[in-house]
Amino acid sequence: AVSSAEGPGRFGTLAIRMTGDLAALKDWADVGVCGGAAAVIGVLGAAVAGFWLSGVAGLAAALTGPALAAIACGCLLARLTRGVASRRSERGRLSARIGDILLGASAFTAYGAEASAILPLRRASKALMRAQVGQVAFARLMHAPTALTLPLGAAVALAVSLAGHGPTGGIAGWAALLFTLSLSTLSTSALIGAVEQFVERKVALARLSELIAAAASAPPAAPGGQVRLRPGRGLSLSIDGVQLVPAGGECVLPRAVAEPLLEDVLRGADGVEVDGMAASRIASSDWARRIAYAGPRRGLCRNRIRALLGARRPASADALAQAFEIAGAPSAWRGLWRTARAC
Repeated sequence: AVSSAEGPGRFGTLAIRMTGDLAALKDWADVGVCGGAAAVIGVLGAAVAGFWLSGVAGLAAALTGPALAAIACGCLLARLTRGVASRRSERGRLSARIGDILLGASAFTAYGAEASAILPLRRASKALMRAQVGQVAFARLMHAPTALTLPLGAAVALAVSLAGHGPTGGIAGWAALLFTLSLSTLSTSALIGAVEQFVERKVALARLSELIAAAASAPPAAPGGQVRLRPGRGLSLSIDGVQLVPAGGECVLPRAVAEPLLEDVLRGADGVEVDGMAASRIASSDWARRIAYAGPRRGLCRNRIRALLGARRPASADALAQAFEIAGAPSAWRGLWRTARAC
């Protein structure tokens, strides 16, 4: 709905954007929810193992990494959210520039304007690189507690042992402490990764919600009724009570007159009627094949010509022959209609 309302150039941008947003939701379910649950279980296991095998010193050492991770996430979370949003926006702009270049490629080539066409693309690429580097930098800062868990945890355990709460079991207790710190390090890393995916999910969900709201407010691209048009005779077309085309007839209008009416006819807007029936009551498939047209502004889906020409059922051989004749196609093509496909 949004791509139809805002022109064909928006389709590629929305496709790239939705692909990234839906991938973020998938990663959130995988790394965020499942990975976060595993990380929490790992932290609890490290704490229990540390306290059981090394006493208070092991418990303090096991909780050092998660505590640092909580502090880092609290300080950098807002900045990371802005970084993710900026990266997504710049990626959308880059995909829009690529779509613009592809749509206007023939004109750029014909007028030798390739350099001016590539310049906005280069700017968008640099902006995306800056946004990407900025986000990765803050993400790496959030992962700093992972590298500090082992040395700081050992230092905390040593400080606690100097206060009279050393690991139980002597050397075996210190060995158990190293195991505890290793488990705590892995859990801290997974916990921070889960937080990152929750940030990605927050931004992606906001963008998808904006897209759904835009789709709800966009004008419909075609009628959404249930009435099916029977194949057969021509139908009269009128707008606001004024007949535009008689039933089975033809009408030639100047471009200045036809252009303002074309969009309303294509969408089946209010005031458009066929044989006295409001366009909004007609099914979109019949409207597209019996009333609308195929052209640069609205192309045909790739399918067999026989299916595209039919309204309620595939077109007959006589209808196909007539279509080839109107289109001025070579007569030799008419025997290929069974395998021919629309470009």
